[in-house]
Amino acid sequence: MDPKDSDRAQILRRRAFFVSSALTALGCNSSGRPPEGQPSSATEPTAPPTVRVPTPAGPTATTSATAPPAPEEEPLGAAPDLSTPPGVSEITAQNYKSLREAVAEIRKQIDELGGSLPDACRITDQACDLQWRKLAEGLLDIDKSIRRLPPRCGGSSDEAKAYFVKRDAARDDLQARVAALGKRIRALVATQAEQERWEAHQVAAKQANPEPCLKFACTDW
Repeated sequence: MDPKDSDRAQILRRRAFFVSSALTALGCNSSGRPPEGQPSSATEPTAPPTVRVPTPAGPTATTSATAPPAPEEEPLGAAPDLSTPPGVSEITAQNYKSLREAVAEIRKQIDELGGSLPDACRITDQACDLQWRKLAEGLLDIDKSIRRLPPRCGGSSDEAKAYFVKRDAARDDLQARVAALGKRIRALVATQAEQERWEAHQVAAKQANPEPCLKFACTDW
């Protein structure tokens, strides 16, 4: 190999290493796993996934003067049982208590948001901007709360494993309720112009409410 080619390859490898190191230093571990060499820490992601209302397939409809009828709400299943099992440790009991409180608050937020949908106010009407912006912000807050169901740190005990099974069930139930709400919103943003306006409101809500990267210590339980 030409010595010049060898030197050039070494320079390129060093540059790639420096760029990778810089990106690692600036970013956060968004995987939810402890950083390498720090088993007792956890990391919050820098940004939540976009809260989107799925776009239905098919031709684009035209905007009408009257709001479309709201779709019938499908009955949801019973909420999962989050009662504290007998004989668990104090920290496990506290985690169950915190989970029940968090889930109750999120369900309240979902119900309130569903009861205040701007179904009589077209999203393409500038006079309705405030109502739709509040809806986008409300969905964003709910998404953050669901992803932050307590505790933020994992556990390795049998009690912890049983707890996380129930927490996952609670999260699935909340996400199903958000999906049902999303179906109602989707009926209100049927045209291309309405969908684009809804997307703009969601982007603006995320930009106005950035999610910082937080690191905190964890204790196994």
